[in-house]
Amino acid sequence: MKNILKIVLVLNSLFLLYLHKSGDLQAQSELGLRRQIESAFVLLRNESSLIPIQNLDKTKIHILNIGNAKTPHFTEMCKNYTVIFQDNFTLDDFLKMSSNDNKSLINRELKIIPIINPDSLTSKEKSLIDTLALQKNTIICFFARAEKLNYFKNINQANGLILAHQADSLTQNLAAQLLFGGIGAIGRLPISVNEFFKRGDGLITQNQFRLKYTIPEEVNWNSQILHQRIDSIGKVVLTEKVAPNCQILVAKNGKIIFHKAYGFHTYAQKHPVKLTDLYDLASVSKVTTALPALMKLHGEGKFNLEASLSDYLPEFKNSNKASLQFRPILAHQAQLVPGLPFWQYTFRRGGYRTWQKHQIDDEFPKSLVKNKTLSGEKSNKFPIKLTGHIYIHKNYKKQIFKYIAKSNLLPKKGYKYSGLAFLLFPNIIEKLTKTDYETYLNKNFYHPLGANTLVYNPLRYFSRSQIIPTENDKIFRKQQIHGTVHDEAAAMMGGVSANAGLFGNANDLVKLTQMYLQKGQYGGKTYINEKSILEFTTCQYCSEGNRRALGFDKPPITEKNRKNASISLDASSESFGHSGFTGTYVWADPKHELILIFLSNRVYPTRNNRKLYQLDIRPTLHQILYDMIKNSTP
Repeated sequence: MKNILKIVLVLNSLFLLYLHKSGDLQAQSELGLRRQIESAFVLLRNESSLIPIQNLDKTKIHILNIGNAKTPHFTEMCKNYTVIFQDNFTLDDFLKMSSNDNKSLINRELKIIPIINPDSLTSKEKSLIDTLALQKNTIICFFARAEKLNYFKNINQANGLILAHQADSLTQNLAAQLLFGGIGAIGRLPISVNEFFKRGDGLITQNQFRLKYTIPEEVNWNSQILHQRIDSIGKVVLTEKVAPNCQILVAKNGKIIFHKAYGFHTYAQKHPVKLTDLYDLASVSKVTTALPALMKLHGEGKFNLEASLSDYLPEFKNSNKASLQFRPILAHQAQLVPGLPFWQYTFRRGGYRTWQKHQIDDEFPKSLVKNKTLSGEKSNKFPIKLTGHIYIHKNYKKQIFKYIAKSNLLPKKGYKYSGLAFLLFPNIIEKLTKTDYETYLNKNFYHPLGANTLVYNPLRYFSRSQIIPTENDKIFRKQQIHGTVHDEAAAMMGGVSANAGLFGNANDLVKLTQMYLQKGQYGGKTYINEKSILEFTTCQYCSEGNRRALGFDKPPITEKNRKNASISLDASSESFGHSGFTGTYVWADPKHELILIFLSNRVYPTRNNRKLYQLDIRPTLHQILYDMIKNSTP
């Protein structure tokens, strides 16, 4: 099967050689145009350093379209950075809000007003813009010639004012990136407009405050080669039925240079995958939920890697795991068994085997399960929904902890991957922070990063049509899993765990990963102490043949093992990441400032589909990026 991928790549390379020259000239022309537009932006007002926009978690952002302003490219790029509310705004709206006791939008919330064609605005609309310009937290993006600033008498008092000169799609795209710090402001006003705006005026802002969205040529890669080679991988994923879909994102040097979705939600091919769709991240949750929290707490001196499990969880004091330290636990060196079949423990003896013979959506077999475990109906005692027809007892989480405490330890010391401890970490984090686990993650990471699709139990926030389905579970839940976590243990924890349970898209996952690459810094904020990032991403027991860092996966130690790995042979020893059972994968390489994210639902319709591994999809994809690095021009 691996030969299929090799043949596709060879044929693709020959085709690229034929097209390379013309494609390269076109891309270089686009790069030149991008640089020209970026350098032409003029930041004329920036009171209180409002631009780039900061504190995304504390700022509700509205784009107010006044008159016939149509800015789809501007709005969509803004949405890449955070949640945006879009309003077609009129004078009546303003008067209504001004008379409201709350006045939240007018006084506190951030208002972005794009002005596309000042000539088409009515006198009332111009007056409305002038009125809004006097309000706090107003940014005006002026997509017109500089002299037309004179159409507005108060525009010089707006908290923020960007002159973009024109309104084409690329200018809109880049203006949005300037607002959020993907690019910096460096332009100067080419003419004197009035007494407020003189020739040579222009404020400077920090470049790449956040991720930039651009083309591969900006990192000296060839767009046509990169797109054709990655497209060939995407085609194999679909034609060989590795998965019904996949989403691939590449970031280099703090710039997103490739992001594309392939295929449909299912093989029925009714719903094309969108870049905004959410995936069940599976074990990628380990490095995106508990791990950032533990790193942060470690940097604050609140979490000790040398502490034992019973230090933070007294209920383990009399277990065989009482003295297990967190350093070997996180490095999968603590003799913990890989996992436990918690769902089977809910059934009476032999009951789960009988249940496996039932058909999808059969009536729940109450006679097969133990008391205080599962129910076919929701009630006060059984409030936690596993699927549409199975509910779990409110105290079953405590039972899971008891099963972990009573489980055997492996007889030999050494590396053995285990997810058990990650079922415990949310409780540990809640005890250390005195904060609800989800609240802590949202407040300290996801919302400040603008990574708002990173959520547990996504059906609380998103429609089912925005979520990629996983397995048609014929073993336990007896239905198509869609919008609830695939992992059985995480599902039995109410969908909130650290071994699995997080959903999200590649655009938000890359923000968290880029923060790791930047040693805990992103968007002007320090999330994690640099020393803690380095500690957790360093191989802990390499001398004993264990490649793992603390929670993170690392490249295999020996060349022989690397040939069977899910990463490129050229990935540096500094690199780190993780993969997930559902077909997800994130890998970061600090040496090359490189991030690869691959998301798929390879378990649809069944987990028995192993073509993702048999065809070496991920290492082949990863190798393409290192080949690009080798062949890039300085």
